[in-house]
Amino acid sequence: MLASCRQLEGEGFKVTYLPVNNMGLISMEQLEEAIQPDTALVTVMSVNNEIGVRQPIRQIGGKI
Repeated sequence: MLASCRQLEGEGFKVTYLPVNNMGLISMEQLEEAIQPDTALVTVMSVNNEIGVRQPIRQIGGKI
């Protein structure tokens, strides 16, 4: 996912990276603030393969 985002940045697209909290979850508030009228794509690693954290995909989908 990071390689794809870096590629898009190299092509001139603006990419926004959200931090995770100490539990490995993104903030729904930060996600809402990051989405702009011209946002074309939101990507989320649904399950972290290193620490096993699952992002709340349904909740995230409701923000988009």
